[in-house]
Amino acid sequence: MKQLKLTIVFLLATTGLYAQTTRVRSFEFEPRLGITTPLANFNDGDKWVGSTIGIELRYNFKASPFDIGMAMDIATAVYDFDLFVENYGICYSETQSNRTAIISLTGDYNFHQGSKVNPFVGAGLGVAFHDIVQDEVYPACESAKIAFTPRVGVELWRHLRFTLSAGFSSESHNNLRLTVGYAFGGGKKPDKE
Repeated sequence: MKQLKLTIVFLLATTGLYAQTTRVRSFEFEPRLGITTPLANFNDGDKWVGSTIGIELRYNFKASPFDIGMAMDIATAVYDFDLFVENYGICYSETQSNRTAIISLTGDYNFHQGSKVNPFVGAGLGVAFHDIVQDEVYPACESAKIAFTPRVGVELWRHLRFTLSAGFSSESHNNLRLTVGYAFGGGKKPDKE
């Protein structure tokens, strides 16, 4: 009986939240760019800042804080290695950039959909394609793998999005990303529509 009461309270609370959701346009498109840093300790290399660029198309469910979408992102995990040539006694530095291209299905929960300050949490699940840019110092994964991309962020003024996310696909390519994007479309829906 206690579980039934809790279930009813939960359903009523959820229904109340949905009823208070601001109406927003159905579709939005977001280009974004930012910086990355590797998450793994790859062959004792020093972690450097890399870059990321991406696009996402999202569908906002009517009278709901949820959205779904499809994203394409390219990110790098950059490492610097101190190498020593034993025969000549020479020490030098070499950089390796492990690039990941991810195509994923995404979903977000928007805490204040349609408001000027809208925090959100979400994730993506898809496929990652790996390669190495510049010189290959150490072998790294260069095959396709499943990718998981959890994220948190805030959308300001219904369009400007700041997102902190992680890309998990292969240890040598995993990275943490901080991006800024602009959502075209979306925003508060006019009362006439």
